[in-house]
Amino acid sequence: MGARVAPSTPRCGDGASPSPPLCGWLFMLLKIAIPLYSLVLFLAVAAKKRMVQKKIGRNPVLIQRSKSAAETFLQRLAFFFFPLWLGGANLFAFRPDLTDKIQHLHWAPSVRLTGLVLLIASWFLFVTALVHMREAWRFGIDWEGSIELVDRGIYRHIRHPIYTSFKLALIATLIVFPNFYFLWINTAAFIGFSMIALMEEDFLKGRLGKKYEDYMKKTGRFFPKIL
Repeated sequence: MGARVAPSTPRCGDGASPSPPLCGWLFMLLKIAIPLYSLVLFLAVAAKKRMVQKKIGRNPVLIQRSKSAAETFLQRLAFFFFPLWLGGANLFAFRPDLTDKIQHLHWAPSVRLTGLVLLIASWFLFVTALVHMREAWRFGIDWEGSIELVDRGIYRHIRHPIYTSFKLALIATLIVFPNFYFLWINTAAFIGFSMIALMEEDFLKGRLGKKYEDYMKKTGRFFPKIL
C-alpha cells in the first residue's frame, strides 16, 4: 500500500470527492466577497451615522445614554460581536483549512456558494432599511429625543428589517463557514437581536401608544405578514 497523500486544497465537499474547479471558485470568491462585504458594511454605517448626526445635531449612537441595564449590556456585547464575527469571516476566507480543524460539516460547495449569495442579499436589505429609515436611525433606544414612527418603504411590511438583515447574514456565514465557531457566536447573536427588537417594541409602545400597536398589527417583526 502506498502512502496516503494529503489533499493539496482544503476540503469543501460533503465527504465525497469534491469538484476541484467549484472548490477553487468558492475559495477565490470568499477572498474577494468577505473583505468587500466587511468594508461596505462599515462604510454604510459610518456614512449613515455622519448623515444622521448632521441632521439631528447629536450622536445617533446612544449606547452610553440607555436607561435599561439589559439594553446597555446587549449593545455592548454587539461591539464585541461584530469584530469577532467579521474578523472570523475574513480569517476563514483566507484560511479555509482552519474550518476543518474546528469541525467542518462538509457541506457541498454549491450549498456554501448559496450562503454567499444570501450574505450579499442581506447587505442589500440592510442598506435598503438604512435608506428608508432616513434621519430616524439610531443605534440604541433614544430615551430623550423625539420619536418618529417609520412606516415607509420596507417598514410598511417589516418592523425590524435591519435585524432581519443581520439574522440572514448570521445564517449565511454559518452556511459559508460551517464550523462550531460560527455556530456558537451566531446563535448567541441571533438570540440577542431578537431580545433587542422586543425591548425596542416595548419602548415604542410606551411612547407612541395605540399608533404603534396598530402598526404592529399590520407588520411582521422580522418578516412580512402573509395574512
